[in-house]
Amino acid sequence: MKGHLKAKPSTIRSPRRDKAGTLGQRNLRSARPGGHSSGSVEAKDVAASGEPGNSNVVSNDQPHNPLHGITLEKILQQLVALHGWEEMGRRITIRCFTDNPSIQSSLKFLRKTPWARKKVEKLFLEGKN
Repeated sequence: MKGHLKAKPSTIRSPRRDKAGTLGQRNLRSARPGGHSSGSVEAKDVAASGEPGNSNVVSNDQPHNPLHGITLEKILQQLVALHGWEEMGRRITIRCFTDNPSIQSSLKFLRKTPWARKKVEKLFLEGKN
């Protein structure tokens, strides 16, 4: 058998199966927004209603989350319009609000710093009430 190569067991991969032992659900989980999954059903259609093809149903994933659907950029823009950078820097003492403030630098910092983001979200929610 010289010259005949055998595949090593570690290089052979079987398709992933879910708990029920079926294939295909992996494609729905890995679908990217705006892209198409390799299956015939869009992931957003199934996620919204639990049934394929029913994309008109509004998702109730987070009905009690007042920040659901609001981006951090929109939160910052509204806070700056309402309070201004100086007042925001006084209320939340972080340098991205006090030293040469901008939306982009603040977004970069807040996305990397959970404690600061929580303070900004709290200030935003206090302003809505």
